[in-house]
Amino acid sequence: MSRLFTVTYDDLHPLHGGLRLSIHGNGKVEQTVQRTNAGEVKTVTAGELRRLVELLYKHRVWDQRVPERQPIPDESRSQLVLTYGRHSVTVWEWYNDLETNKRIIEIREFMKKIAWKRVPK
Repeated sequence: MSRLFTVTYDDLHPLHGGLRLSIHGNGKVEQTVQRTNAGEVKTVTAGELRRLVELLYKHRVWDQRVPERQPIPDESRSQLVLTYGRHSVTVWEWYNDLETNKRIIEIREFMKKIAWKRVPK
């Protein structure tokens, strides 16, 4: 996997906190966590990276599916950013709709599984 490749899940909110989790093509993991539980990061294997790319492809994460609109009070977005070199694409969903949409949340949960030594309860 290319070192230039990075996948980032981000639901950090200035008031509510959240998680920003990045997995790089060389297996390095970075995270920022505020007011939520997170696991201790580990290096991701080449096989895990391949399965992540397959999942990204399955969900066609280069296609934004949620239409733009004004947020309702206390509503926030979760986004997924794919970066390769100087190119990037960002897709997002409303945080409260993640479970219903079963798209970004499936990717987020897989990212946690491969990036953390143990997923906290």
